[in-house]
Amino acid sequence: MRLSSSIMAGTTQGVEQSIQSLRKSGEEHGIFNGDIETAMSAFLDALRLLDSFKVEEDVNKNFLHAKILYDVAEMKSMLREWDDAYNMFREALEVLERNCFVNADNMKKSLLLLDIYRGLSISDSQRNKTYEEMNTWDMKALSLLRQFEIKKPSDNEEDDSQLQYLKATFLNHQSIGEDPHKQLSLYAEAIKILREVIAKFPNNLYFKQRLAHLYRNQGLTFKTLRKLEESRNAIERAIVICTDLILQKPMAPIFYNELYRAYHALVGCLEARPEIKHINSHESCLLAANEGAAKALSRLVEILPSVSRYWNCLVDILLNISELFEKSNEPKKELATLVRARECAEKSVNLLRTSDSDKDDANNTKKADLLVHQYDLVRVLLCHANFLYKNKQYEKSLSLYDHVHEIYTESVLCHPDC
Repeated sequence: MRLSSSIMAGTTQGVEQSIQSLRKSGEEHGIFNGDIETAMSAFLDALRLLDSFKVEEDVNKNFLHAKILYDVAEMKSMLREWDDAYNMFREALEVLERNCFVNADNMKKSLLLLDIYRGLSISDSQRNKTYEEMNTWDMKALSLLRQFEIKKPSDNEEDDSQLQYLKATFLNHQSIGEDPHKQLSLYAEAIKILREVIAKFPNNLYFKQRLAHLYRNQGLTFKTLRKLEESRNAIERAIVICTDLILQKPMAPIFYNELYRAYHALVGCLEARPEIKHINSHESCLLAANEGAAKALSRLVEILPSVSRYWNCLVDILLNISELFEKSNEPKKELATLVRARECAEKSVNLLRTSDSDKDDANNTKKADLLVHQYDLVRVLLCHANFLYKNKQYEKSLSLYDHVHEIYTESVLCHPDC
């Protein structure tokens, strides 16, 4: 990216403008196109640029530094590298707090601080930390949000809308561990807030994504209360929003992930209706929901093949679909789905075997992931072998059972403690 003449002259405004441009480029390439290499290059360029110029105020330089670190942490979150994401969010927090006194009188810094708290809370939840550890960040955020409740709105409507978006986000976090009825109350309040800010800023894709996330959570809670029609309606709203987001950004991994989770929630809702499980229309809806989830995951593994979790989920969904074809007595479709599931499972194992890891903890994670993916492959091979046996293709079936034995033997030799 070319530096403007004002940057070359070393002005503070020029540096800030160029850094913002690099951050925007990183967001567009990474968050919305899954091009991690280009995105990280843009963020690193922004950090180098910040280091190479003397910004007049140390406070402002720390603020810009923290924003870039936050961007990198968000990228790590998208890749589900939760330990790295947590560490980057913590580093961003430390940089922001170094010389910045953040309170409700400083809107820009407060918004960044709230975003960092959100990232830390989510990272802790994904790292299987306790509710108390996650709640530490949520309580800090809620304390800061309360400061804004006693202030007049700012003159900047966009900042105010961002603040409302973050308030809705932390209402969603507050729902964790609550009684389902209390959860629904929090979701309803958060949804109302988001619908209002989206009416003011209809082009903000993050606002819409959060709304879809809340509708999905609302649907899951309705399901817990056995309000299955309400559950389905809420989840289908989430699917409509995600589908629209993907039409606008057809390479954005974050939207495919949200769409997959919405379809997965719909599958759970439909499976919770045992009284109509054998009605053809219901089976058709269940198949469509599974296929919607599989389609979203297929795009995710194309865009971000290094994220092993998506391969696991795709294999699970494909096995569900093959089972539905078995129940509806469609052997050709069942076999085609099993073959596809096997291809996905084998590809995920091969990707893990050929991936590079520099750190010891990364190597340990890779070994654990490889075991999980080998187990997925075994599940698929057994289903495929059973299908062949059932259709009297005994030699092919026996060959697959032998392959399963080879995988088990390799796993035991490589991981004797498992």
